Amino acid sequence: QLHTLCMDNASNCDTTSDCLPDHIPTYRGTLSRTRCFSHTVNLIVKVGFR
Repeated sequence: QLHTLCMDNASNCDTTSDCLPDHIPTYRGTLSRTRCFSHTVNLIVKVGFR
């Protein structure tokens, strides 16, 4: 089962999120997509540890 995907903000990721529910019913499209916020937080934390 696929519930959530974490992707960057590229437009091709929007297309992927729109097409996946046709193939994986448990995936709810853009509602199940997490954008790159966690990557941004990770970069901030890395700078903070320097």
